Amino acid sequence: MDVFIGNAEWRQHEQTFDALSVVVTSIPATTLAYSYVARVNRVFGPRSSVGSYDSHSHLFDAVYGGLLPALKLEGYTYLLDLRQAPTLSTATIGVRGEGSFALGSGFTARLNGAYAHQDNYAKNPLRIALSYYLGETGLSYQGFNGLLGYEVLQGDGTMGFQTPLANLHPFQGWAETFLTKPPNGLKDFYVKGGYGFAASPLFVKATATPRLSRLLR
Repeated sequence: MDVFIGNAEWRQHEQTFDALSVVVTSIPATTLAYSYVARVNRVFGPRSSVGSYDSHSHLFDAVYGGLLPALKLEGYTYLLDLRQAPTLSTATIGVRGEGSFALGSGFTARLNGAYAHQDNYAKNPLRIALSYYLGETGLSYQGFNGLLGYEVLQGDGTMGFQTPLANLHPFQGWAETFLTKPPNGLKDFYVKGGYGFAASPLFVKATATPRLSRLLR
């Protein structure tokens, strides 16, 4: 859920949810989760006129890791009914796969891929039919890691693919420009690199990961 559902803990008022969740782990290599979100407490604080959303939203998520030891498959459905922001009320259905594979001589490859489709839901007055794509490939060696990614959030000229319950700041939100995705959508090509090293006694491990991103609108 990290990309589309999350908190925003860097703010003075962290984004949180008043919700009821049920998680089932009794099936081997499988995790099933359901959450009913009754209220979204936004980063603007309780005194703000836009500080919360009255929500009647349903979140379904299923993760399976039984095919290969380092491969995880995920399917999800997010039905967002946000009364204070009806144009953000959407039904999003998606899949995601991620895995890491040893290449020998200390090298490890990482592959991630995702697809989602978003439609209008509940009392949304707009007609929405948008898609989301993500592809990432990475390589790591002895603490060094690098990653190349390409992400697309479609737009139709009226509304872009929206993620109102996400931790928006690290996902195209660092400059606070694309927290609400533009109506023509976004294309994000990015490169990440990092190195992790032991830093005792203060930390078990420290990692620095700069990101170079070019947003194509």
